[in-house]
Amino acid sequence: MNSDGLEARRLTNNDADETDIAWSPNGNRIVFVSEIDGNSEIYSIRPDGSDKRRLTINSIRDESPVWSANSDKIAFVSYLDDDSEIVIMNADGSNQRRLTNNDFNDTSPEW
Repeated sequence: MNSDGLEARRLTNNDADETDIAWSPNGNRIVFVSEIDGNSEIYSIRPDGSDKRRLTINSIRDESPVWSANSDKIAFVSYLDDDSEIVIMNADGSNQRRLTNNDFNDTSPEW
């Protein structure tokens, strides 16, 4: 699909729930949450369906990915320490860094 919603086509083909879809501002990649491996993890894919990459790998739920304005970072929610925290990472999944660390549920990251 184009970022304007035209030419819709299926990018993944599995029985897993796939949610929280977000286009990168530069239009080069799409991030989404998939449960294909049994746990909610963040993936990215090209708009043509190629180059699918798993960006998070852990035993906890990750969700709500959002892109930075220049498409080089992604913020997301990760369920650490029995509550949700905000984490950022590079667009390729590297350099994950926890931004919040408290006893409250931190959700809905925005740039």
